[in-house]
Amino acid sequence: MGKQFSNKTFCAIAQLDFGGDDSITVKRLITFHDGHKDCDMMYGWGFNYSPGSKD
Repeated sequence: MGKQFSNKTFCAIAQLDFGGDDSITVKRLITFHDGHKDCDMMYGWGFNYSPGSKD
């Protein structure tokens, strides 16, 4: 990966793409974000984020 520097708190390092032929392609990303939601918006994952609990 080398040395990257950023004041952002979240780093996406790779993207996994699953092919219809049972193959997996790994793409190097190394992108920095302000958090999970910011990264989600960049890549369009569509996750819902809410506070969790152990209860």
